[in-house]
Amino acid sequence: MYRISTMMLVLVFVLLAPPLLALWAGEFDAEARARAVAPFIDSQTIGIAHIDVSRIDADAFLDWAVEISRLEKKAIEDWRRELRGWLNDFTKAGGKELFIVLSLVDLPIEPPLVVVPLAAGADAEAVRRAINRIPVFKQLPFEKFDQVLVGGSENTRKRLRNAKPTQRPELAKAFATAGDTTIQLLLLPLPDMRRVIDELLPTLPPELGGGSTRPLTHGLLWAAVGVDLPPKPSLRFTVQSPDAEAARALKEWRARFLKALAELPAVRDFLLGIGRITERLVPQVEGDRLTLTMNDTVLKTFLPTLVQRIYEETHRRAVVNKLKQLALGMQNYADTQKGRLPAVANFDKQGKPLLSWRVHLLPFVGENALYHEFHLDEPWDSPHNIKLLARMPAVYHGPNRKLNAESKTIFLLPVGKGAAFKDGPEGPLFPKDFPDGTSNTIFIVEADDAHAVPWTKPEDLKYDFEHPQQGLGGHFHQGFFAAIADGSVRLVGKAIRKTTLQRAFNPADGLPMGSDW
Repeated sequence: MYRISTMMLVLVFVLLAPPLLALWAGEFDAEARARAVAPFIDSQTIGIAHIDVSRIDADAFLDWAVEISRLEKKAIEDWRRELRGWLNDFTKAGGKELFIVLSLVDLPIEPPLVVVPLAAGADAEAVRRAINRIPVFKQLPFEKFDQVLVGGSENTRKRLRNAKPTQRPELAKAFATAGDTTIQLLLLPLPDMRRVIDELLPTLPPELGGGSTRPLTHGLLWAAVGVDLPPKPSLRFTVQSPDAEAARALKEWRARFLKALAELPAVRDFLLGIGRITERLVPQVEGDRLTLTMNDTVLKTFLPTLVQRIYEETHRRAVVNKLKQLALGMQNYADTQKGRLPAVANFDKQGKPLLSWRVHLLPFVGENALYHEFHLDEPWDSPHNIKLLARMPAVYHGPNRKLNAESKTIFLLPVGKGAAFKDGPEGPLFPKDFPDGTSNTIFIVEADDAHAVPWTKPEDLKYDFEHPQQGLGGHFHQGFFAAIADGSVRLVGKAIRKTTLQRAFNPADGLPMGSDW
């Protein structure tokens, strides 16, 4: 059942969201390209990606990415250096192109197969090191098959040594349709999968547009996407159907699906204006094919919104997970200290704060070894302790890469009168000092970038009763995230009333929360 549902998702993705595929990254000969990968495909191969690495212009691509994502150029300088370096190392070692092969024999347990044809004189070991620098292929083992470097699990490579290649006549046609582009993505559904899906799911649910499954399973023989990257970005998406009637039926189903999709609250919340976007991305029936072509102008009509939402969603999940980890660490700390939460810092005999609570929480967030390297009786910027500043754990990283590089964090305690934490050497008792309820009290906040602090420095967010939103959030348009004393994480919306927010910061004012909490 896993393989069937996976295939359904792949079909839907390729049919209905080709713009996302544009984010992937000699003389063109479709037959030669098919022959190059043919020894590594089998009867269960469902997808192939080909990337001509030598055609990627790092600066043009990243400048374009900055434009559509509305980021500042300086925010991606680290990525620019990394991409330039990787492209140089890969091509200098003799790499030019690579294939990624997806087979149902391997999915979902084994990683995809990576195939790199090697030019004469290529340094296979240097090519392998370059590919292993790509995060998703970091641990992937490689071995050489004649003049080809092949990466995959031991089971996959063993299967390749003993297997006979399977003839897939549609392969060359799909490559030819994708064209002489930087990237080609091929979807190759299997006849058995069509039959099984028809039997198990003869009618699509309303969320998928309803009606018979046949327009989807029988209308798609194969699909090909050709992508060119900046400076002249373009995308051409083609679905091969058995005949013109099947192509028209597939187009009609796609329209029903998109209409149903746009009505789902989760989709509307994630991508505002999805209805307007899909209206502009209507494929055309050209004989027995369904085609959609997008140039730079068309891509820029919707990609900025899409990229920004993906960027936000990625960081949103990271912030939520880190706040949960910190809140749990605080509770575990209290369990070892007879219910006493950490103070904002430890203090010397003269009452001077030395090291932030974030340092003292290290053993409870998986960083015990780092904790024991600190001199706890010295200030955060002493000659010894300042050397540890650069080793800020990932749990304190926020969405801003520049601040992370500077070892500054946005995860702060609200400190002051009317908040759960006060200045001084003693933390509150948990849960005794939270009589209003741990589910109604803000514990740790996501501050804005202007209030970020060196993570070891005993400094937090000074809570202002009259201006409770001061210094909070700024990374997400909906509001700011906060860890609640019960260990949950809440998105506090921008529309929250001032009085409600004041009560959320105060653990013991005895006042009921507003309906907007």
